[in-house]
Amino acid sequence: MINIKPLAIAIATSLALVACGSEDVTVSTTTNGDSNSSSSAGPSTEPLLVPEMLNYLNSIQGEKTVIGIHNREPNSEPGLQTDKMAKLVGKWPSLWSGDFLFSSKDVDNRLNMIFEAQKRWRQGMLVQVMAHVCPPTTGESCAWENQSGQTENIASIQGDLSEAEWSSLLTDGEPLNLEWKERLDNMAFLLKMISDDGVRVLFRPFHEMNQPVFWWSKKDSPEYTASLYRLTHDYLVNEQKLTNLTFVWNLQDFATLADDLDAYDPGPEYYDILTLDNYNTDGTGFSQEKYDLMVAKANGKPIALGEVNKLPTAELLEQQPLWTFIMTWAEETFEKNTDAEIIALYNSPRVVTLDEKAPWSNYDGDDQLILEIPGGGPGTEPEPTLPTKPFIVFEDDFTEFRLKAGTISKITETIVDDEDTTKGKALNYKYTGAEATVELITEGSSVDLSGYSTGTLEFDLKIINEPDAINGNWSIKVDCGYPCGTGDVPITDNIDGITPTVGEWQTYKFNVKDLIARDNGNDSLDITKVNSPLVIFPAYGPNQVGAEFRLDNVKYVPGTDKPSTPSPSTGELGDDVFFVFDDAIKRWQLKADNNNIVETVENDADRGNVLQHEYIENQTTSELLGTSNIDLSAYIGGQLKFDLKIIDAPAGLADNWFIKVDCGWPCTTGDIKLQDNVDMTIPELDQWQSYTFNVDDLIAHENSEVANGTANARNLDITKVSSPLVILPTWGDTQKGSKFQLDNIRYIKAGVAE
Repeated sequence: MINIKPLAIAIATSLALVACGSEDVTVSTTTNGDSNSSSSAGPSTEPLLVPEMLNYLNSIQGEKTVIGIHNREPNSEPGLQTDKMAKLVGKWPSLWSGDFLFSSKDVDNRLNMIFEAQKRWRQGMLVQVMAHVCPPTTGESCAWENQSGQTENIASIQGDLSEAEWSSLLTDGEPLNLEWKERLDNMAFLLKMISDDGVRVLFRPFHEMNQPVFWWSKKDSPEYTASLYRLTHDYLVNEQKLTNLTFVWNLQDFATLADDLDAYDPGPEYYDILTLDNYNTDGTGFSQEKYDLMVAKANGKPIALGEVNKLPTAELLEQQPLWTFIMTWAEETFEKNTDAEIIALYNSPRVVTLDEKAPWSNYDGDDQLILEIPGGGPGTEPEPTLPTKPFIVFEDDFTEFRLKAGTISKITETIVDDEDTTKGKALNYKYTGAEATVELITEGSSVDLSGYSTGTLEFDLKIINEPDAINGNWSIKVDCGYPCGTGDVPITDNIDGITPTVGEWQTYKFNVKDLIARDNGNDSLDITKVNSPLVIFPAYGPNQVGAEFRLDNVKYVPGTDKPSTPSPSTGELGDDVFFVFDDAIKRWQLKADNNNIVETVENDADRGNVLQHEYIENQTTSELLGTSNIDLSAYIGGQLKFDLKIIDAPAGLADNWFIKVDCGWPCTTGDIKLQDNVDMTIPELDQWQSYTFNVDDLIAHENSEVANGTANARNLDITKVSSPLVILPTWGDTQKGSKFQLDNIRYIKAGVAE
């Protein structure tokens, strides 16, 4: 176990230099105009620091909403996402969030995280500290998920405690109870350090208490989880005498929320703020029902959106005004929302950013704590810089990348001393199962390798054994969270054209710019969000058993040219005009298993390449699909347009052609008559015609599957579009022989003239 107490002597002097102190006083908080004793102390009679955060949140209830972002791994860079947000919008968020965390490198950097909390408080932000920490059945450091086949002590955040372990944990003086309290001692030591500087912390000790995937949530015995929350609260407040914690009780938006709010309730005297993690888990988004449940349960205490990835709109915050803060989840904020959506919310008069908030009482304006926006704000991207050293994935020992945990039942991973003395230690992989890849992946956040975009990915490979059926067919990939990645790249596509040779060390090099340029549909490699810098494997399938190989010197080497700052693209997702098809199939094409339609790209004398569908069987649709859902909410208020030429239509034309937009059937617009377009154009044979549909009308269109009571049926969710266009002659047994061509399929933003 890592014990942080010995750090006290080493840092006492530095704390004395920065602490301005704060007199401990007993206070009362005001909720909706009523005065009642502060709940932070629970049963304690200890005085509290002035709860400026709680008083502030009470003061804005119903009027304003604080905006903030979580800074998850790594704790070595605890302001990473906050800085990124400020750089994007040109304003600081008014809430910073960090986490004690659980990986060894993040545990080692907890002190760094705590000092970041102190800095952000003195900058004027609300600060939150979460506790995704390991169970008391293992040490301070552990994995995110259980290793495959593991049956003994839990060694991860995810898993279950046995009845006997829960009893030991919740019984005063039992081994796991004492272990947990020692864990709390280490956290308390760090929290006390910044207490001396007047820093008050939104403390969220158990993440999503009703989420049974985590060790602290026992699905069939929620009273255990509530008891653990109370134990933690009482120990920190009564035994450790912490006076700077504002306790946050947090749940996730499951369909069972109404019951969970009672089942997991630790008691109103044990929390100050009630928060909901809204990930649309129950399929209802930011529903009024969930909001009303939270308001009723809080009974006057502040409520907040503890985590979201998809942002609410300013209009929704007007409809649900009691959300006192929104905390968006780290990198997913930028993945699930367009830049325009983020900037719009941050500039809403409803939302409080740091420039609109008065600083705390111990803010030191002479200490330059109103920091400059990194990069200077929107439109001032810094000049790209070239790394001076290679980025090491493996070189004699592990860095942060290991074989994906779920793969170890099929592949063994060891470090060996290679017979080639120039190699030293190497990674050895042996396939004991099949249908698997050697994926070197990080448990932490993804890494930005854009600095190496003009450089090379390099590695040394020695194939020890290759099953006969593999026959030299090896592939690599670079992933950014599957299906985001390069897709399979034949190993022979390396710069030097090297072919694998069994028994020999060979050096392979790939231009990173070529990996970025590989077309993987809508999920091509995002070099700024790499979570697996190398995936390597013999031909995927049952013939992999027995394959064995070694890797060494896996690295990204910087190029000699500076990486270029990407210029705005044309016709891409998020642009004013977004093309689904324009001269070539790039992302969206006919469903792979649709054998009833022949899809080809044909040349039109006047138009260039066009997409052609010919029906060779019946009962099917021309559904253009990508590899993952896409968010087309940027085109709300805009239009879907396409050009269509019907070549053959055996069933006739009148009223017999339809379009749809799907979000994973039965989530869909439902069938819409082609002639119900904006211009009411009626389909005619053998001539090009242009069709326009308002996106708002597509969203509002009633899906007949909803009316029929089909399970999971919903009208179009524009944020999760799986097929941006489905087109078909009337469904049935008369489709065979139909042939048509499509061109210029595009979504256009509101107010944009073509």
